[in-house]
Amino acid sequence: MIFKKIGRLKKDKEFENSFLFKSSFNNEDTIQKIDRFYFNIDTDPQEVKFKILKKTENFFQIKIVDSYEYELKSGLEVYVKENQLPKLDKNEFYNDQLIGCSALSEESFSYGEVKRVLNSSNGTIIEIFHNDRTYLVPFNVSFIIKVDLNKKIIIIKNLDEISQLWKLIPYQLFLILLKTP
Repeated sequence: MIFKKIGRLKKDKEFENSFLFKSSFNNEDTIQKIDRFYFNIDTDPQEVKFKILKKTENFFQIKIVDSYEYELKSGLEVYVKENQLPKLDKNEFYNDQLIGCSALSEESFSYGEVKRVLNSSNGTIIEIFHNDRTYLVPFNVSFIIKVDLNKKIIIIKNLDEISQLWKLIPYQLFLILLKTP
């Protein structure tokens, strides 16, 4: 059985019986097509049924609808069975589909390959590795021009400038700048 990671759970501090679900995709229609997820897939996969209560800016507030009490904690990774993944809209992607894509500038110069896709409360960030350097690029319309999964390419705005930032500022400061709205 193959599982795909679709997000993370976080305890909701406002409401005792609900959780915040940070998804790899933010289209509410896609999330509503899923009614169960799994966690602990490395040991004993636990199936959990849930219901969406509401969509916040960065999360889906969900309620677990199973009668069984789960010991759920913050930061728990959430998975679905690969054959249960809903078909995504044209401009949506599962994180693992982006891994291995070539990062191209607007002029079609290659600046490396996507090695990881990171989810944060501020959004998704792709990690690009090239010539012993790592570049982090927010995965949003301000930076991403086009994703072509058939050709395994991502065209990124101002990629040459982004690739030069490591020369100007320390990597840790670059990480902080990416998190700043």
